[in-house]
Amino acid sequence: MTITVEPMDEADVQTFVRIELEAFRSHLRMPMMWPRGYTDDLYAFYDDRKMESYNDSKQCLIKAVDNETGKIIGASEWTFAVDPTADGKKPHVDPNEQPPPNWPKEGNWPLRLFFKIEWEKWRREALDERPYIGIIV
Repeated sequence: MTITVEPMDEADVQTFVRIELEAFRSHLRMPMMWPRGYTDDLYAFYDDRKMESYNDSKQCLIKAVDNETGKIIGASEWTFAVDPTADGKKPHVDPNEQPPPNWPKEGNWPLRLFFKIEWEKWRREALDERPYIGIIV
């Protein structure tokens, strides 16, 4: 099998979401986060989120394509924070943040907020304002 790695097209974003969610389907936190399972509103939420990443100049979505079938067989999201404070703001997560309007019904917002706060705390402690590249595989 020959594989080509290349940037995603906008049309690939939904495929990326399905690959990402399937990769984590058996993870213990998934039923805690999404007690209703993988529903249409969950896919729509992730589609919107991933499209935001696709349109963000600091993000790069990459796909691995099987050259024989043309199917996407892998995906990753890269964050290039070469100047994390270029906009003059330090990243911050509001502990009182409310779920977005498209938050999936019965999704566990407190758990999601906990992960966001802990990620930002770790990022600040480990990286401070230094440049970094983050990869979600």
